[in-house]
Formats: sequence, structure tokens, C-alpha cells
Amino acid sequence: MRSMKILGHGTTLPQEKFTVKDMAKQFDKDEMALFETHGIKKTYRATDEKVSDLACSSLDIALKNANLEFKELGLLIFASVSKEFIIPNTSAFIQKKMGQSHTGIPCMDIDMSCLGFLSSLEISSALLSSGAYSNIAIVCSEIPSRSLNHLHEESYCLFGDASTSFIVGHSQDKEGLIASSFKTFSDSYHNTIIEGGASYYHPRTYKDDEIHTFKMSSRKALISTIKIYDRFLEDFFDQNKLSSNDFDAIVPHQASKAALKYFKKKYEIEHKTVDILEDYGNCVSVSIPMALSMYLDSKGEKGQKLLLTGTAAGTSLGAVALQI
Repeated sequence: MRSMKILGHGTTLPQEKFTVKDMAKQFDKDEMALFETHGIKKTYRATDEKVSDLACSSLDIALKNANLEFKELGLLIFASVSKEFIIPNTSAFIQKKMGQSHTGIPCMDIDMSCLGFLSSLEISSALLSSGAYSNIAIVCSEIPSRSLNHLHEESYCLFGDASTSFIVGHSQDKEGLIASSFKTFSDSYHNTIIEGGASYYHPRTYKDDEIHTFKMSSRKALISTIKIYDRFLEDFFDQNKLSSNDFDAIVPHQASKAALKYFKKKYEIEHKTVDILEDYGNCVSVSIPMALSMYLDSKGEKGQKLLLTGTAAGTSLGAVALQI
């Protein structure tokens, strides 16, 4: 086990709610029918808020929760898809926006889509174990709503905006990262994609709005992912001599109603799965840390073992086992 302690955490949501009533109006459909299809009662939508606004707010809450000041951090990691600018990195902008430019605290961006938080935990545990850093902030902040196609019902109803931050540090107790694993199988790379905005379809050349909106082949993505995810998780359990029964709670990525339903049934873990999909939707990189934060506030107890797991665009798979 790599020693690592969760020192604090915090979540910030945009002010505006996008309810199933709004969805029904948008697509001229029955509210109950939409809820039965997508499993979403409401999401949150940023209006004037920026990615960095939500990020700074959740980080401030996490720091206060940890009883730390910004200057006591050793490293700031921003682990999200939503960027403030192509360049420079968003973590540096967060430092500047919080009025902490003078601290010189190093800032790093990690983009592993929905698995950004998990990969950041793995990296943070290694850095803490090496002695390179003491306290590390992991910030996830997403505004996917601005990249959605308003004519595509599934994605428009599914995704929500939010930000969650965690502070992790050294621990003298028996707590930390028990095991972790990541795999990428890129055959399904184009199943979830925003094509425009970078060098392949540069915005100077490609003006078509559709190129710059999110595309998702949900059925293809789910079918192709299930095939490899089941084997991935079985290998993770076997290699680390673990099973789903070893965990007090399982925090999956809030991918979709269909994905969560399959996951719960396959591993017979309905009673221990943290499911916040219907109230927040799929918040990309924020889904797992937000669900974890809510679990820790309501049911988390010292000594518990938690499994954090999910999939990401690419197609990547991840699992992290923690003892808190």
C-alpha cells in the first residue's frame, strides 16, 4: 500500500439547474418518459461561470476542509477535459486566479477524460511516497454543457457541469492506495469525441459548428467497453487478490443509466454502489470525485476500503482501490 491520506475535499455546482421539465420542453417529450429513458432528474448548467470559477471555489472549500492554506500545497493538479485555454495550462490559471502566483507552487494538467481523478490519485500516491511533495491538490472542473449538440437528446440530457477538489497528503496510519490499474484500447477512439478546436480540425480552417460539438455513439461505446471492461476488472481483482466483497463501497464513473445498471447487476453490488446520476448527470472527470466526496460526507468511516472505477473516452479503463 502506498501511504496517502485524504485531507479535505469540496464540491461547487453552477447556480442554474437543468431539470427533466426543461428537457421535456427542449425535446417536446413527456417528462416521465425522458426520466425512464435517461435516468436523469436534473443536472447543473453553467451560465456566466467559467471552468476556473468552479475550480477555484471547490479548491477553496477543500483547503478549508483540510485546514490548509494554498501556500502549504506542494503541487496543484488540474485533471479535466474542460480547459480555460489551449495554452497555457489551466492549473496555472487557477493559481493566478486565486491570487497565489507568488507562491511558485508547481501546476500540472492531466487529461484522461473521465478517469482524470483516478490517474491523479495514482500519480499523487507515487509522488507522496517518493517524498517529492507533501500536500497535493487534485482539481476536477467541467463544463461539458457548452460543447453539447442541442438537437442530440441523449447527450444533451445526460451531461452536467460541476467541480470537485481533493487535497491528499502523507499519512502515518494504515491508509492510502492499495492497488491501481489502467488500460487503453483505442479501437473505439472515435465513439466519444469533440473533433474541432485543436490542430486536427483547427478553428481557423473549420468553422462548422458540428465539428466543435460533442459526438457520442452511446450504444457502440457501451457494447465495445463492456467486452473489455469485464476482463479488465477481473484481472485487477485477481492480480491484487481482491473481490467486490472486500469493499465497503464502490464508486463508479456515472457514465449513464444503462452503464450503471449493467455494472450493479454484473457484480451484484447494488447495495454498495454510490449512484448520483439522477441528480447530477455525467459530469465527466468530476463524476467520480464528486460521488466519493458525497460518500465520505455521509457514510465514510476510517478503515473502510473503497473501489473507484470507470471508463473514459479513448477507450481507457481504470480502477483504484483505497483504504481511508
